[in-house]
Amino acid sequence: MPTGATSLRLEKPMPWLRGFFSLMSDSLNGTNAYADVGYFTSLVNNPGKLEQGIKDSLADADLKEATQHKLVYGSDWKMLVKEKEAPEYSDRFSRILDKFQENWPELKPSLYGNNAADYLGLHDGMENRGRLETFYKDHRVSRPLWMDKVDRI
Repeated sequence: MPTGATSLRLEKPMPWLRGFFSLMSDSLNGTNAYADVGYFTSLVNNPGKLEQGIKDSLADADLKEATQHKLVYGSDWKMLVKEKEAPEYSDRFSRILDKFQENWPELKPSLYGNNAADYLGLHDGMENRGRLETFYKDHRVSRPLWMDKVDRI
């Protein structure tokens, strides 16, 4: 296993995954719990296994909400620069998500920005967004590009 990487074992019935995702369940007060999928060695070493794990998670009613709404793709993890396969990771991950586009079109945009914007409160009308808009206005800072990007997702 590469240094610092996370191994994702996705054997059925995925008891650890079910427990992990249940922590992110709104019904268990996990409203503000999210997980980063920025790098898993399983994707590099066995993308079919990861694809099957995503498919199983989306087919399971208990895991579907967390899979679609509580996972974020973070590419700023500093340990990635040490990984030999890291430059290809994002493309490989994106191709796997493309396979779910027909049945779950919201999955890819959710993982690549929407869920993070939810977590950080950056959507228009959210409290954090309003606080930032006030700060920028009070300090005569022009509208940052990230706001336009968030408004498009």
